[in-house]
Amino acid sequence: MQPETTVTVEELPFEEEKPEEIQELPEEIRVVETITEDGKPKKKKIRTRVIKKVKGDKQEVTKIETVEEDDMQPETTVTVEELPFEEEKPEEIQELPEEVRVVETITEDGKPKKKKIRTRVIKKVKGDKQEVTKIETVEEDDMQPETTVTVEELPFEEEKPEEIQELPEEVRVVETIKEDGKPKKKKIRTRG
Repeated sequence: MQPETTVTVEELPFEEEKPEEIQELPEEIRVVETITEDGKPKKKKIRTRVIKKVKGDKQEVTKIETVEEDDMQPETTVTVEELPFEEEKPEEIQELPEEVRVVETITEDGKPKKKKIRTRVIKKVKGDKQEVTKIETVEEDDMQPETTVTVEELPFEEEKPEEIQELPEEVRVVETIKEDGKPKKKKIRTRG
């Protein structure tokens, strides 16, 4: 028999395939130091790598975490998560100028005592969230400086610029008659 050939032609809508977008974030290394029960310091190094793959409206996030501990084999954990892709807005960081306050008090024995309070505020805005970090350092005479860090997450609200409205100047002329019969003019300018 002769070979038999069948040709099928199918018409489909054309969809342009978007190339896969791969983003590897810089490796993050954290060192955690703890004291064991016998009083010896123990170090744990945690290396984290994040790889994001975006294809269409899907995002695949791969997290590779390696934990290295003294006298132990490194342990690696890989987690893969698929999420709907949302265009990330770049993180906006605003550092306010450092504020320095000096508080002077008189001690019970009548001596002046100075306390210097340095406050730094860093605002990070990402999407509709705002992270406010407040770093407060208190320096007192003959004492080690003490630093307190507070981090607060708030919904981000666009700060509206202060609105200043200046009303037009109003000028009134008041004319009075003095005792000697002469007119006296007084000009009053008012700015609302």
